Amino acid sequence: MRLTTEEILHNSFVVTIDNERISIFNEWFSKQNLLLPHKFVGYEMDDSYLVGQFQTLIKLKQKENFAILNNELNIFHALANNASHWSIVQLAMFNEMPFVTIFEDDAKPVENLKERLDNLCYDIPDETDVLRLGYTTHFKRITKQEVIDSAVPHSDNLIVKNFSGSHAYIVFSKYYERFIAENKHSPRCDFDKINPTSDKNVFALKESLFNQVNLINRSVISSWKREDGSIIRKNNKTQKPLL
Repeated sequence: MRLTTEEILHNSFVVTIDNERISIFNEWFSKQNLLLPHKFVGYEMDDSYLVGQFQTLIKLKQKENFAILNNELNIFHALANNASHWSIVQLAMFNEMPFVTIFEDDAKPVENLKERLDNLCYDIPDETDVLRLGYTTHFKRITKQEVIDSAVPHSDNLIVKNFSGSHAYIVFSKYYERFIAENKHSPRCDFDKINPTSDKNVFALKESLFNQVNLINRSVISSWKREDGSIIRKNNKTQKPLL
């Protein structure tokens, strides 16, 4: 099948919980005259609510174990982010969309996106379950096999590898039900559900066309990604969470 940039963006949503970040995201797309994805307000839980409800978190706060507490809160926020992705796939299934494109609001398109995306998506295998448009090479998932034993794409524009990053990818209709059903066993966005295995066809473009670029000190789960590709880890060894 051939997918155009217009088709990919027409069936797209962007998950956001931050007005400033979604504003910057829209600017990135508008500068290249790209169709803006539909805004999807992401599911979130306030740290103060979580610490007030879960006894384990309450004890961690009382003992000032902030490194462990922040790590536990990060997991909650990762699960909440996943809930938004899961909801978008359900929305696509209910509306009988042939595919749905999911962005997070830190997905910055590369220069000349339309031309490059059109060139790389002209020959997508019909059996594709998930297609990664952007991924993070810095945190590639470590597996026993670099290339998974699954269907090898016939297009030279695609690769089969494990990657991190759930900031830009397409889920096709043939995979909707499985994506939803398997969520309870893999409730994280960029883990098993959108990485290749021998029984599903997950491909990635041979080059990432959306890079993760965060606004420093705005809400993120574990680290900030800068324009130059460098990473700033959240310092949670002694830092008190914002409760």
